[in-house]
Amino acid sequence: MNTGKQKIYIRADGNSQIGVGHQMRCLSVADVFCQQGRTVIFLTADESGAVLPKSRGYECMVLDSDYREPEQEILKVQTILRQREEGKPLLLLDSYFIRKSYLEALRDDAFLIYFDDYGKEAWPADCIINYNIYGPDMPYDRLYPQPPLLLLGSAYAPLRQEFADTEHIAKKQVTDVLITTGGADAYNVAGQLAERLAGGQAVPEEDHIRYHVISGVFHTFRDELHRLAAKYPNIIIHENVTQMAQLMAECDIAVSAAGSTLYELCAVKVPVVSFYFVDNQFLPARYFAERTRMLVCGNYAAQPEETLQSLYEGVRLLEQEEAVRNTVAESLENVTDGRGAERIAACLSERFLRDN
Repeated sequence: MNTGKQKIYIRADGNSQIGVGHQMRCLSVADVFCQQGRTVIFLTADESGAVLPKSRGYECMVLDSDYREPEQEILKVQTILRQREEGKPLLLLDSYFIRKSYLEALRDDAFLIYFDDYGKEAWPADCIINYNIYGPDMPYDRLYPQPPLLLLGSAYAPLRQEFADTEHIAKKQVTDVLITTGGADAYNVAGQLAERLAGGQAVPEEDHIRYHVISGVFHTFRDELHRLAAKYPNIIIHENVTQMAQLMAECDIAVSAAGSTLYELCAVKVPVVSFYFVDNQFLPARYFAERTRMLVCGNYAAQPEETLQSLYEGVRLLEQEEAVRNTVAESLENVTDGRGAERIAACLSERFLRDN
């Protein structure tokens, strides 16, 4: 529905190299704006980045640029932003490849909203969103003498509505474990861990725990996962999941990389065993280890065998110890209530958008 209000553009990519995390969090905010009757349009570098937004029903404009070199698309984005009748649009930007010069070139053409996961430098934007658990501890007061609108901390974690409405109910006996390792999983951590877990159960087949592995649209080892599922009947591969919160709630334990999925699991309150393998996951892993009781098992990129073994042992511990599972789940309650996307949309609407 188009009510004639200011347009909202979202500049974010997703592909087999960078996964889909940037687009997923933007889609959560987009869904709230769409429910309000606002027009939301995604801008992506190439056709691969358009797959997910289009699958969710959003208009997507492909810029025919290299997602690693967004400077080459500035003139195209300026042209898009200037073709308006509804007033100054809003532009949400979510990319680690965007540089300050990109934002400076667009300052006069849109209200700029920037997802900042690092808090290391000042960005020429009208609003900074750092929803990470460590967001409030970043030195934004020093970076910005005159700060923009700052939305900091996990209360702003932009999750889909289903995560606010769904909660895991603990069981005495573990029957199902979720393994989700990111949109691409370039190291095949999911497959390696699932095989180690499924192949190491010295119990009758009817008592086997089921291992549910998420295979995203850009999963690098999709074929390997399906070969494992054919070999082990208790490995179940899930693709094109539309009810992720419900799947999480039906599992007794989850293994997750230290990305946005951790906030989803916290909202649903599923006991978590976590790890990381890229630089931007180090701080979340550290803070989650400090502020919750989830089991954080190390850096796979630096120590693959040690991390994989630690993940295996962490899952086995939670499978066997109900008290430990309950302790971990209880420690997740104060991270997020799943309504961060609503808070972001409300703050942006109040500051930058008009209602007529």
